[in-house]
Amino acid sequence: VSTINEKGLSIHEPDGSVTLCHPKATTNTAAEAPADVVVLFVKAMFSASALAANKSLIGPDTYLMTLQNGSGHEDTLLQFVDRDHVVIGTTQHNSAILGFGEIRHGGSGKTCIGLLDGNSGRLAHIAEAFSACGLEAVCDDQVQKLIWGKMFTNVSASVLTGVLQVPLGFIAAFVLKLPVMLVYFLLCTDEFVKWPWVIRHYKSMKWLKNITRDDLFEASRTNQ
Repeated sequence: VSTINEKGLSIHEPDGSVTLCHPKATTNTAAEAPADVVVLFVKAMFSASALAANKSLIGPDTYLMTLQNGSGHEDTLLQFVDRDHVVIGTTQHNSAILGFGEIRHGGSGKTCIGLLDGNSGRLAHIAEAFSACGLEAVCDDQVQKLIWGKMFTNVSASVLTGVLQVPLGFIAAFVLKLPVMLVYFLLCTDEFVKWPWVIRHYKSMKWLKNITRDDLFEASRTNQ
């Protein structure tokens, strides 16, 4: 955060160009006034804690927007604002951290946003603000369908790679011959799709094995 405030944020584009931006970054929003729009872009497991730690940014007229992968994030947002101020969406943009104050912008495209109960035209001013900053955005009453479509695409691709026992990136690069940045993006989504099974396996505790020798312990007690 200090590096971004002091030196700015360097964005490395796929064409090799680098854009230097100077956003205001902070880890403490207690003194900040409520914002017009708050965009949630953390890992799902941290959504509630991130919003709770930054409640000062959320006012009665604040829109909470999630562009996270997957679905169901609106349930968390509804803990902080009413349905009319929850914005869900999906974006084709992705990036990766290169170092302090440096990121690689791996892919770009359209960002679609909408409200839970339709009438998403009310978000036109937000979409226009995004587009004015170079992030093409549109309002769509069918955004929920787009979110599920993206998730099913990711899941289907990962199942295929699981059956074939090859990484998703391998198919994308050598079979579909997709651009390098898109291959990298697919590699990231491959890890995301594994999370439900990883968490389920972790909670089952089946991976936890007793590697101690109880017989040796009992033998030592007998000898004493």
